Amino acid sequence: MAPPPARKPNRVATVPVEYRRDMSKTDATLVGKRLSEQARCEIVPIISDRHIASFHVFGPAPLLDDAMSCVNDWIENARAKTKASASWAKMPAFDNNKWYYDHVKEMEIKRKQQFKGEPPEGAELYSDIVDWPKELRESGFDPMSVFGPGLAALDSIRTEDEVFIAMCPHRGTVLQIEFQAYDEDHLASALERFRNMVRKVQDKSRLAEDPINIILDEAEGSGVALKKIPDWWPSNTHSLFPQLVPINLIDGARGEFRKQSLGAQTLRDIQNYIVQVLEVKKFEQGSYDLAVRYGCLSLGGQGMEKQVGHTFSQAQYLNGIKQKVSCIVNKWFDRAGDHSFGGKLLHELMAAHDVLEPARPGGPYGFGLAPSSLPETRPTLQGTWVLQDPNNRQVNVVVQINWTEDEEGAYEKMPIMYFRIKDRPSENLDINLMELGAGKSWHFGLESMQMAKKSSVSPAITSFAEGIKIKPEYGNNIRSPEPFATWSTTLSTKLMMCRLHKIYTFLVQKTKYNVEAHQLWYPGRRVPCWGLYVRHSEWSTHLNPLETLPAGRAADFGKSTAETFFPKNGCTSVDTPHISHLRIEDDGPAMPVNPAEQDIAGISLLCKALMRLSVIIQRAQAP
Repeated sequence: MAPPPARKPNRVATVPVEYRRDMSKTDATLVGKRLSEQARCEIVPIISDRHIASFHVFGPAPLLDDAMSCVNDWIENARAKTKASASWAKMPAFDNNKWYYDHVKEMEIKRKQQFKGEPPEGAELYSDIVDWPKELRESGFDPMSVFGPGLAALDSIRTEDEVFIAMCPHRGTVLQIEFQAYDEDHLASALERFRNMVRKVQDKSRLAEDPINIILDEAEGSGVALKKIPDWWPSNTHSLFPQLVPINLIDGARGEFRKQSLGAQTLRDIQNYIVQVLEVKKFEQGSYDLAVRYGCLSLGGQGMEKQVGHTFSQAQYLNGIKQKVSCIVNKWFDRAGDHSFGGKLLHELMAAHDVLEPARPGGPYGFGLAPSSLPETRPTLQGTWVLQDPNNRQVNVVVQINWTEDEEGAYEKMPIMYFRIKDRPSENLDINLMELGAGKSWHFGLESMQMAKKSSVSPAITSFAEGIKIKPEYGNNIRSPEPFATWSTTLSTKLMMCRLHKIYTFLVQKTKYNVEAHQLWYPGRRVPCWGLYVRHSEWSTHLNPLETLPAGRAADFGKSTAETFFPKNGCTSVDTPHISHLRIEDDGPAMPVNPAEQDIAGISLLCKALMRLSVIIQRAQAP
C-alpha cells in the first residue's frame, strides 16, 4: 500500500546556512515540540546532515504570522547559543496570566473558524441574500471565479465579522449569495465589506487597459527613429530607445511645446485615468507610491533588436507601443559618466527662484525647518536592496532605508522598512508625456509593494539590513560622487538588485508639490546618474491607510478623488484659501482658470509645473 501523500505546509522557514548548528534528531524534535507549544501551531523541523535545514509550519491562517515570528526568533538566537543549549527553544518562565490569555485567544480563533463552514442546524440567525450584479455576470464574472472555490477569498469577512457565507441554489440565470449571522451589526458590517469587494471588481472591469501616450513635441519632427541604447545606461533590459527625427525650425522655435498647455480634453483624459485607478486601488491593501518621474525612454519586445535604425511615423510608433512593444520610462535621464551634469542640474534648480522655493528636509517624510534659501538645500539619503526570500524562491524581499541629517550634520539611520514583491514593484498606472526629441518622458506612475513585518522576514535578511552602514564622515563631503553606504552579503543572502539615492528636495512655489533631484548609484557603477521626481506632499498621507487595509474596507479619498489628489490651488483640497491660478509662463500676467475647466484646474497646474521643470533640465543639459 502506497504511503499517504506528504502534507503541504502552510509556511516554510528556511534556516540560513550560517545559522545552522549540529543537532541530533531527538534534540530537533524537542525544538519542534517546544516551538509548537509556544506558537500554538504544529511546527516540524526538517533535518538534513545533522542540521535543522527548515521548519514546516501547519496551522490556521490567523496564527501563522506569530508562528513564523517564533521560528525566526529561535533561528536568530540559536546562532549565539552553545551546542548544548541550541536544542532548547528557551521557553520563558511559566506565566499564569499569559497562559490564560493565550489559551483564550486560541479558543477564540478556533470559535471563529467555525464560520468557514455551515451554520448549525436550527440556529437562530439574521439573514440577507444578495444578488450578484448582472453587469458582472454578463461580463463572464461569477462569484466562484472572483472569490475562488467555496468563496475562500471571503474567509476574512467570515471570521472577523462572524458570518456564514454561501451560494444559494441557482434560480435560472440569477446568482445569489446568502449571509447569516447571530448579530445584526455583524451582518451589516459583512454586507458592507462584501459590497466594497464587488465594487472593486466592477471598477476594475471598467478600467481602461491601454496606457496614455502623448508626444509633446510632435510638431517638431517628421517621424520616430529607433536607436540602440547608449553604453552608459546602468540597466539595459531593453535594447532600443526612440528619438524624434527633427525638422528644420526657425531659431528659438524648438522646445516651444514647453510653453504651451495641454488641451482640456487631454488633461481630462489623464485625470480620469488616474482617478479610475485610484478608485480601484483604494480597496486593495499595499504600500503605494504615486509619483511623476522624468527619465529615458526604452523599448523592448520580441525581435525589437532588429529594428535598430528603422524610422516610423509618429502614428505607427504610438500604435506599436500601445499594442505589442514594451515601453518603459527609466528612473534616470542623464549619463552616469558625466560628472559636470549633476553640478549643472543642482545649480539650475537652486537658481530657479521664479519656479521653486526651499522645502523641509526630506520632503513629506522629513522634519525640521526648511532652509532659508534654495542653495542651502541639503540632501537626504535612501537605499533600496532587493534580495531573494530564503523561505520562498518565487518572492523577493525589499529592504529600504532612509538617512536624515540631525542637528549636528550627521546622518541618522531611520527604521528599516521591509516589503515583498514577486519580481519588481507592481506598476498600476501608465501615463507618458513624451519629449521624443530628447528620447525622454514624464511618467505618471503608481507603484505598489506589500509591507512585511520584520518578524516575518528571514533572519539572514534582517541581519543583512542591520549591517548596512553609511560611510563615516560622509556628511562632511556630501557632494562626493562616491556611493555613501557599505554592506556585505552571506551565503544565504542573494542580492538581486540595489540602488542608492541622494535626494535634493525643493517645492514648486506656492504649492505642496515636492521636486526631488535624485543622484543614483546602480550595481557595478561607482559614478552616479540622475533622475527627477515630482510628488505632492499629501499623496503619501492619502495612500498610507492602504498599507494595513483589511479585506472589504476602503480608503477615504474624500468627496472627489480628483480634487483630493490634484487640488486646484496645488496645496490641499481642505480648508485652504482658494487660489485660482499659478503663474507658470515666463512672461505676461498669470491667467485665471477658465470656469469651464475648473474640474481640471489641479491637473493642469501640475502639468504646467512639469513643463517649467523641463525647461530647467534642458538648460542644465545644454553645452
